[in-house]
Amino acid sequence: MKNLEIVAISFILLFFAGCSSNSTPTCTDETVKKLAIEITREALFKQLLPQQLQQNYSQIVDESKNSEIYAEYGKIDLQGEGFVYGTMPVKYFLKFAEISKTAATAKDNIAKQIKDLNISFDAIRTSDKNPDLKKTSCVADLVSANGNKSPIKYTAQRTEDKQIWVEVSGL
Repeated sequence: MKNLEIVAISFILLFFAGCSSNSTPTCTDETVKKLAIEITREALFKQLLPQQLQQNYSQIVDESKNSEIYAEYGKIDLQGEGFVYGTMPVKYFLKFAEISKTAATAKDNIAKQIKDLNISFDAIRTSDKNPDLKKTSCVADLVSANGNKSPIKYTAQRTEDKQIWVEVSGL
């Protein structure tokens, strides 16, 4: 996963997992793996975004400078560094992608890069299980299409309303 380093990241995603299940989720539950992969993809998007912003800065600005979104973002980015240094939050970038052809293309490029990685989990292990909390801690190898592997940690916990809460770290 070329030059993608995420020191510590924790994305949380809540997903409806079933009406009647109230058991402790396992590391290999399809819902848990699906959520952990989705969170990982979102983290990769966030890591690839700065490069795309830096490469396409002037075009995105030109295409959006008279828009409400540009004005709104300018209010929170008072020093004007978000575009230049690639620190723009993903949610704002996605708004720009709606009005800027260049931003939309950059978004598609990032999505293609992530899709081409074809990430999956291998060697999934349970590192801890707490039935009282309905929480499971997991370790796995994150594998990409080119065969690169890196360790990943995730937890899955059943909430009081029988949903699954997944947190991913160590990307």
